Amino acid sequence: MKLDVGCGPQKHAGYLGIDITSYPGVDIVHDLNVFPWPVDSSSVERIEIRNCLEHLNNTVLVVKEMHRILRPGGEVFIEVPHFSSHDTYIDVTHTRSFSLLSFDYFRPDRAATFPRDFSFEIISRHLDFWPLGASAFKPAHLLGVQLIAKHHPFFYERFLAYIFTARSIHFLLKACK
Repeated sequence: MKLDVGCGPQKHAGYLGIDITSYPGVDIVHDLNVFPWPVDSSSVERIEIRNCLEHLNNTVLVVKEMHRILRPGGEVFIEVPHFSSHDTYIDVTHTRSFSLLSFDYFRPDRAATFPRDFSFEIISRHLDFWPLGASAFKPAHLLGVQLIAKHHPFFYERFLAYIFTARSIHFLLKACK
């Protein structure tokens, strides 16, 4: 099974959709801040959670719940606004912002520092910038900032993020079970 968490009215084809609102296409109506979710343990091969996690109350509990329902080796694709994006601040329902290092907390080698009974391997992470047509953000494209961010992402976040803002971050995580 594949699960689209916080799918809203645009559920991904081939996925079961879960959301707090009963939009057309939502298969499971449930408040994602209430645990456990009505999904069996180890029953999901892939989770998509796009532009939803930043609205939920407790990131650690949500990630733990996703780990519970994923099969061993199951993957979760996460899209969240980057901390430099104006989208992070204009939506008052956002509970937190994210950086490229936000999910390092869940890596298996960090369990001694942050004790917990679940972990994820980070398969990939990358920044998404505003489209070239968004005139206010053209300099990021014209000056090669996307290439810098791709090859030196932590340099980008530390020194360039508030000059050339990113739009969002995409993470692909694999459940370690």
